[in-house]
Amino acid sequence: MKFRYDINALRAIAVIGVILFHFKVPQFGGGFSGVDVFFVISGYLMSRIVITDLERGTFSFGEFYNKRLKRIVPALLSLILVLTLLCFFFYFPEDYQTFQKNAVSSILFLSNIWFWKHSGYFNPSSETNMLLHTWSLSVEWQFYLLYPIALFILYKVLKTKNRVFAVIGLATVAGFIGGVKYTQINNNASFYLLPSRAWEMLAGGLAFFIEPFVQRFKWKNIVAVICYTAILVCFNQLDTKLPWPGKMTALPVTLTFLVLICNYNDFFLIKSRVVQFLGTISYSLYLWHWPVYVIAAYWGIKHSAVTVAVSIAVAVALAYISNRYIEARKHDNSKPIWIVAGGALVITCCLAYLPVNKILFKPEALKVTELIGSTGKARDKQFSDGCCFVNLGVKQPGDKKLNEDSCLAFSNTKKNILLIGDSHAAQYSQSLKEKLAPHNVNILQASATACLPLLQKNGAAKCFEIINYIYHDYLIKNKDKIDGVIISANWINTPDGNLEALEQNLENTLAYLKKYNIRVVILGQNETYTIPYPVVAARELQYNMVL
Repeated sequence: MKFRYDINALRAIAVIGVILFHFKVPQFGGGFSGVDVFFVISGYLMSRIVITDLERGTFSFGEFYNKRLKRIVPALLSLILVLTLLCFFFYFPEDYQTFQKNAVSSILFLSNIWFWKHSGYFNPSSETNMLLHTWSLSVEWQFYLLYPIALFILYKVLKTKNRVFAVIGLATVAGFIGGVKYTQINNNASFYLLPSRAWEMLAGGLAFFIEPFVQRFKWKNIVAVICYTAILVCFNQLDTKLPWPGKMTALPVTLTFLVLICNYNDFFLIKSRVVQFLGTISYSLYLWHWPVYVIAAYWGIKHSAVTVAVSIAVAVALAYISNRYIEARKHDNSKPIWIVAGGALVITCCLAYLPVNKILFKPEALKVTELIGSTGKARDKQFSDGCCFVNLGVKQPGDKKLNEDSCLAFSNTKKNILLIGDSHAAQYSQSLKEKLAPHNVNILQASATACLPLLQKNGAAKCFEIINYIYHDYLIKNKDKIDGVIISANWINTPDGNLEALEQNLENTLAYLKKYNIRVVILGQNETYTIPYPVVAARELQYNMVL
């Protein structure tokens, strides 16, 4: 098949968007949609391979899966083996055990399901998970397993490409509608799981069917250039506050679809050496960039323009080595598929049962890391989770509401102090209750995930509902019973990073409370870490360094 410079350019653009998003480069808050570009490309290529071979009468399931395994697995296994060695020697036991589980799920191409079930608001930050990005590889592999079978059956039953195209078109539309609806029900599951993502790859399949009919369109080259530009605009304009996959996901998917059907390969920018180089190493670059970022975060390297540039350069160098010596090797296609699959299985078992390394770590450092488990168990009590702290980030039974009977119940014999905020407020809940109880103080609490505890005109639906109720209903009705209000939040996570708007919002909230003669204490920003604090403390003890 003729080499497509445009597809390689799309790969380059997609991986650039993802990398700049992950490294928190300003103006690339929507770079995560680069993954959606990859999905569309995958659907296009899989459709082209399967349908072309079916028409020639040469399609073989064994050969198809064999090629996919040899394309994907070697580089992935190499990455995991290198990371395993690093984690074995430098990760504390609790972190290493977590890595083992993540690695096994990644090798089995089940990491999307694993991360869906085990990711939540209170889990260690995603910035400690070096294999988090493999979720998209798992989604693609699951698609690779099912899609050829579906195409084979459709082609044999329906006989013609036009009928197959019609079915795939209907499936794409149905998948999009269903995905949008499911995102509204369970955003986390919808983000990670194949059923909500399949339509993006099916859209790529549609591009393969439509492409031949577009080649006579005289404006197709201009359309392609506009779409390249628009994808970059998506990286700039989209952000993580959007439901994803959602209605807006159709934008990068459609733009990629249009580039593919235009098949414009003579645009000088997309044929440039830099773009084609990045496109060629895009798979390895996608694999390596995130572990590089996580390692830097794990070791407390401060985020700056210099460290970002150096980290990206390191990722590119590692990706080049991976592509040159692993991806680009001439694999012997005569070797049966079980060799590759068997190798993956052996490595999976080794990873699952490799003993935890405790010899290299100081006893005092290991003792501190043990606090991770104990603090996790005590966290629900500390935050009053599921009762006075509404955790909007995880699935909870019933409606996500404050339990007013236990959280907002007044005492007739004590002073009543109301604690309002997000998780940064909830973390003080139990401590305030214990410390102030001897002083005849009753702590009331109204807190929810990522809820800015200030007067708001709009915001996330459930968060806005809770904060709006507290300020405009509860406080007004009970102003004579409340002796004071404590406000706390993760102030550095203010919407859009607009500190001037935050300051104005604070002033408006204080003026509002003053109007009702309510005393207010605002707690400032506490120190934040990209990894659990016990690990930070343990590293300082282990390496005699301040992080």
